[in-house]
Parts: sequence; C-alpha cells; structure tokens
Amino acid sequence: MKKIDCKRDDIELYVLSAGTYSADAGAAMGVYPYKLWYDKVELDENYCIRMGLNCLLIKTADANILVDTGIGDCTSDRQKKIYKPSPSTLLEELNTVGLDNDDIDIIVFTHLHHDHAGGILNENKELIFKNAKYIIQKIEFETALHPDLLNMAAYSLVDHYKMLSENAVVELIDGTKEIHSGIWIEKIEGHSLGMQLVKIVDDDNVIYFAGDAFPSKFHLPPAITSAYELSRKDLYLNKDKIITDLKKCGGKLILSHDREEAVVEFQLTIDN
Repeated sequence: MKKIDCKRDDIELYVLSAGTYSADAGAAMGVYPYKLWYDKVELDENYCIRMGLNCLLIKTADANILVDTGIGDCTSDRQKKIYKPSPSTLLEELNTVGLDNDDIDIIVFTHLHHDHAGGILNENKELIFKNAKYIIQKIEFETALHPDLLNMAAYSLVDHYKMLSENAVVELIDGTKEIHSGIWIEKIEGHSLGMQLVKIVDDDNVIYFAGDAFPSKFHLPPAITSAYELSRKDLYLNKDKIITDLKKCGGKLILSHDREEAVVEFQLTIDN
C-alpha cells in the first residue's frame, strides 16, 4: 500500500497491490527493443517477467471508490498455468486503510481484461464487492459479453461478466463522466475499445490512472507500447496528451503493473 500525496483535503488516495503475476516479456515490452531492457528486468525460465497488479483507492467523505481489482483468486487451471498469479492481496490492502469489501461503494474498471477485472469474484465464484456499483464503458462491456475473434482471448472472464450482468449494479457510460467532484472518467482508445482512465484534479495539477496505457516505467514514452494494443496509433495519441498534461502541471501518473515504481511524479515544464 502506498499513500499518494494530494493537496485536496476532501479525499485520500492509495495505491493498493492485488498481488503479482507472470507475463510474457516479449509481449509486455512490445516494440521496445530487447537490447534496451533485457538487463533491467529479471526473466524466468519461460522468458516471463513478474508484474504487479496495482489498483487505486479513492476515499471521499461519502464514497469509497476502487479502480481495478487485479486477477483475483477465481482463476481457471489454464490461467494459473500461464500467468502463475499470486493469491490476491487486495482485501488485505483494503484492511490496512480501515476498509473491507463491504465498504466499497463504486468500482471503476479501466477495462475488463482478466488482470484488471478478475478480483471481483472469490474462489466460490461469489461476488466480493456486493455493495458496489460498477462503472464501465458501454462498448467495453459489450465487447466482453460478445467478443469477436480478435478480442476473444483477451476477454476470458465468462463467469465474471455473467455475474456483473445478472447480479450487480452496473452503470454503463459512453465517454466522459464526473463521478465525484474533480474525479473524472475519460474513454481512451488504443489498448481496448473501451478502456477508460481516471483523472483526479488536484488543485492546480492532476493525477492519472490510465490502466494499460502505462503499465510500467518502460512504457512512459508515448511510442513504447505492448503487443496487446488494438491500435498503436490511437494509444500513442492518447498517451501523448496525458504526458503533455502531466508535464504542464507537474502531475502524477499511477502505473498499472510496475512492481517497483507505482507512482511517477512529473516535473513542471514551463514553456518559453
């Protein structure tokens, strides 16, 4: 758990860890040349790197908002073999800030891939966050429920999507929405059709959690993308806008999968 410094006195921000998993190094690094990163990460015998599962908790006076939930413990044998996920630590992390699963009022999914949405079910396939409203981009939910051949492998949480559809309060949005004073959701295309970021306006600067637009410190340059993107061009353009915004105000960026550096602080850039 890491508390994020915030100038606002009406909210508290925490990066929570939901555990770790293994990812294919080549796919995760994508277009980033091997010779520039091979000696900066630890690879296992299967050429995989251990990645973090970072979630964002926003505590306000009247709502506890959780962004993403990690892989969770309701995983198939195939997923366990491929990704080797650790037991979920999300509930333990919530406990460290005085909350439990029933205290979560809103869950925002950046997108519905297994490593971001899996943590809503326990091993018995029961909904963990029973009191929460789930906010998802409409096209993201539709893609998860009815994936085409291009998206089928990425949307593997059939039980999770069914539970959301039949047993949870789901708010589908299309584009931008302010979910609390100064806390915005914005759709950003590129990684998936309906990935969304969370933007927190903190006095005169901003804090972004942009899902897999920025999975690690290696992916900070806008042109460095993984092999999982639906559109590199769209993602590049969205990343460039975010980085420009962060540099203008000296904001903070939360990385979705970096185990060592979950929060990056940008220095204020003054245009001459």
